[in-house]
Amino acid sequence: MPNSQNKLPLVVRTRESGYSMRNITRKITQTITGKTRLSGHKRLTGLTLRGLERCGYPFAYDSLSTPNTGSNVVTFYQGAVKEQIALKRSGRIHRLVIAPCSLTTKSSDPLFKYVVQHRKYVDLILVHTEWAKFRISEEAPELEALVSTWPIGVDLQEWSPPITRTNRQVLVYQKNAPSEVLDSVLQTVKAANLEPVLLNYGSYNIDEFHNALSQCFLAIFLSRVETQGMAMNECWAMDVPTIIWTDSSSLFEQFQHSAPLLTVNTGRFFAELDQLKSLLADLSWIKACTPKLWVEENLSLEKSIHQLVQLVNG
Repeated sequence: MPNSQNKLPLVVRTRESGYSMRNITRKITQTITGKTRLSGHKRLTGLTLRGLERCGYPFAYDSLSTPNTGSNVVTFYQGAVKEQIALKRSGRIHRLVIAPCSLTTKSSDPLFKYVVQHRKYVDLILVHTEWAKFRISEEAPELEALVSTWPIGVDLQEWSPPITRTNRQVLVYQKNAPSEVLDSVLQTVKAANLEPVLLNYGSYNIDEFHNALSQCFLAIFLSRVETQGMAMNECWAMDVPTIIWTDSSSLFEQFQHSAPLLTVNTGRFFAELDQLKSLLADLSWIKACTPKLWVEENLSLEKSIHQLVQLVNG
């Protein structure tokens, strides 16, 4: 049962505590509107809070007061990290967990340096995937023992595939590939007698993304680096397999930086245009893909929240 597992109060923080006018105004606005104002990576924070509530784990989010002695604190944004380290040092926190999106993976970053210097007050650092863990460990070997992986899950109540969809439309998700790569991909999709549906990162809302996935039977992602690839995961929940472009000159020879969680059950990689042409010319490989089932078994929101609480409790 959730209540028995959650041994100590769970505090989620994305900003410093305190009775500043800004914080008080924010709390008053939330009380009047009934809407929680999210900070940091809003999608990540919102899903985490939604999952905690759905799974029945009691928690406090960005309260004005500092945590009670014995609390377990999870930070989800940079602004909360230094204060929570100070509270842990003073004995006000039982366990301090620095969650994804709280740290960069660059040793030159001032906050990264601060965490390294005060690492004895940090119990756990969470990152979404193994390559992010590798990067932190490479930048600061003294942090390696503190780092664990925790990918945020997909809300399957939010992402549900339609009963039927066309077999001609292909979502082309452009994040940061060079324009010549995008142009070549669009031409290749059209040459395969398929209809590309272009979506640019940062220029759509959730409903538009959901509608696009409801129409498309396949998605092509153009992104140099992903710490997890939440949009890809949402594609899989909608039972849409993905073809992932990989920039082979970046980071790792195994290409896992562009789609860290990709498996043969959820899609394929391509580095050269000829590889994409082959994948589109013969779509029989899609029959072996079971992306929605993979998410249900490995990356549902509920599963990830149970894992988070276990990690936080230690």
